[in-house]
Amino acid sequence: MVDPANRQAEVAELLQAGITAAKAGQRVAARALLRQVVEIDPRQVVAWMWLSGLVDDPGERIACLEHVVTLDPENTRAEDALEKLQQQRMENWLQQGIAAAEVGQDARAQELLTRIIETDDGNALAWFWLGKVVSSVEEKIICFENVLTLVPGHIEAQAELDQLQSIAAQEQRYASLASEILEEDFAGRDIAAETVSDEIPEEERDNDYASEASILLGEEFVKRYTLPEWEAAPTAITDVFADEYLCPYCAEPTQPKDRRCPSCGGQLWIREKKRFAKNNSFNFILILLGEVVSIVLNIALIIFWLRTLDPQI
Repeated sequence: MVDPANRQAEVAELLQAGITAAKAGQRVAARALLRQVVEIDPRQVVAWMWLSGLVDDPGERIACLEHVVTLDPENTRAEDALEKLQQQRMENWLQQGIAAAEVGQDARAQELLTRIIETDDGNALAWFWLGKVVSSVEEKIICFENVLTLVPGHIEAQAELDQLQSIAAQEQRYASLASEILEEDFAGRDIAAETVSDEIPEEERDNDYASEASILLGEEFVKRYTLPEWEAAPTAITDVFADEYLCPYCAEPTQPKDRRCPSCGGQLWIREKKRFAKNNSFNFILILLGEVVSIVLNIALIIFWLRTLDPQI
């Protein structure tokens, strides 16, 4: 069994050696000595304080200062240093999180921003960017609502929230329509979990709940709800007259020799009555008399002209 007096003497000796090494600029040796001290006696406040200034990792430095504040709550110097380091760490997390979000590393960004929220849930900027990278519409809405709670009138957050609420309303609409088909509470089911699987390419996974519902329900959902009936009507009407042998009444196919549609009985050919001029004989006589009169007049004019030239004719 180790003598407590000898143990205390060993701790004091190691502590003094560590402080001396630190003052001499021997950081590696000082860290090693002070770590031995806190391993032997974790309640050594002075060792934790000196060690906080020698470690390089910000997280480890914060851990050292937290030990100091826990063991000595009245140590304002350690408390101020701890607050400053925590603030710097959150600023680093925020910068890294925003940078990750801007390049599409959503998982990394979400991890960093969540750390900030867990430490300080009053960080509006962290909430805003977290709303950009979380996956579900509900989570996004919560994030932007928190931004507006912390910063009322935040224009960008309000715009994001308005758009998300519109998407949520559309999701509810599709859920209601699908529920009509299934005759059950479709809204209570996890559609994303049921429809989005490894079989669906990543680029095709979006917020189109109509597509997700159509995967689950089949083409019936798409036929009934994704395209209004009137949008398809013009194509159908145009195609009816593309074939000249389609019946103009029922659009059923007919044969060139058919006089009536075999399906609906509609008349396909229209007879046009031949029109003859009335009193054709009388008109012919008038035309002939006109020709005779014309010939006689021409002969009379010729005789008159010859007599003017030679009165003896």
